[in-house]
Amino acid sequence: CTVISKECETRPLFHEGMIAQAVYFLSHYTKSRRTVPGLLQLYGAAGSGKRFTLECAANQLQRDFLCIDCSSLFPLRQETKTALLDAALSYCFLTQSIPVLYQFDFDKYHPAEAENTAQWFLQKTVSCMPVTVLCGNSPMKTNYRPSADILELVIPPATIGEQKMLWERYSEDGPLPFEDEDSPKHFSSIYVLSPGQIRQVLSSARSECISKQLPCITKESVAHGVRSLCRPRMEELSQ
Repeated sequence: CTVISKECETRPLFHEGMIAQAVYFLSHYTKSRRTVPGLLQLYGAAGSGKRFTLECAANQLQRDFLCIDCSSLFPLRQETKTALLDAALSYCFLTQSIPVLYQFDFDKYHPAEAENTAQWFLQKTVSCMPVTVLCGNSPMKTNYRPSADILELVIPPATIGEQKMLWERYSEDGPLPFEDEDSPKHFSSIYVLSPGQIRQVLSSARSECISKQLPCITKESVAHGVRSLCRPRMEELSQ
């Protein structure tokens, strides 16, 4: 489990309307005890901004989120899995944190086993918490429908303008500037990357330039970072 703290000063950089919708929905169930619990289902590809959305929501709601890694719990023995989930939910109850069923993707397991475990996670969590967040890469096919008010949000790919803003924002996290002011516009026009991928490429490019004692982040270092990012997928496709 990891905690997304309400003290983080994350501000919305993109999809502000969707983030506001998530905040309004969650706040409805955190203000007072409701007869029917709420379940926010947040979907998006890896690096699309699910965690970023939760960081913004935590700051605006002034509540912590506890991310429960379902993919790590899935293969454990049932008694161990139950004990760990019960401990996590007890922590949420005592601290008034919002539980997040994170990595809610079980594609590599047998469909029947995945279905039963997904239902178990949902039933255990939703039945005892006023509001729960579910995060996955894509909606999971399950016949189980918990007795809860459900809001499903899918994070769309960032537009070119949003990607430019992300290049600018994430470059502020490090000591090196871009080699010219047009670099964010240039990168957003030739690369189609998710927020997480932009952050990863920038980190790689920054490390390369620092190691070469360069005063700025160059286009060549960014291109090298993009190639490194794509290499595992290309090798998988070639196989």
